[in-house]
Amino acid sequence: MPNASAQSSFETTPTTFSGQAAAVKGTILGVPITVVDTGPVDVGGGALEAHLLCYPDGPDCLVGLPDLTNGAVGAEVLNATVVAQGNRSRATASAAELRLNVANQRISATLL
Repeated sequence: MPNASAQSSFETTPTTFSGQAAAVKGTILGVPITVVDTGPVDVGGGALEAHLLCYPDGPDCLVGLPDLTNGAVGAEVLNATVVAQGNRSRATASAAELRLNVANQRISATLL
């Protein structure tokens, strides 16, 4: 019969997870901005997702949010997903037609 100390060396600790995804997250002129954020995944695992058709909302947008950036950020089809299971966490985020305009500097991308 094995002794108690030998048995305890084979005990496993439960896996704890972390992870979060955001399509747009940053600071613009000192103001923090987050658009389409899953929030943190539960330490026990799971899956979270967040989606938005366009930011900000406008005449050609069916589902969107009001502009909190005063025109500094624009995007279409935003997606964020985090999955934590088994022995790993995975997070992805994407944005199509991303537009940034900060201090009269314009940056755009078709797909990120």
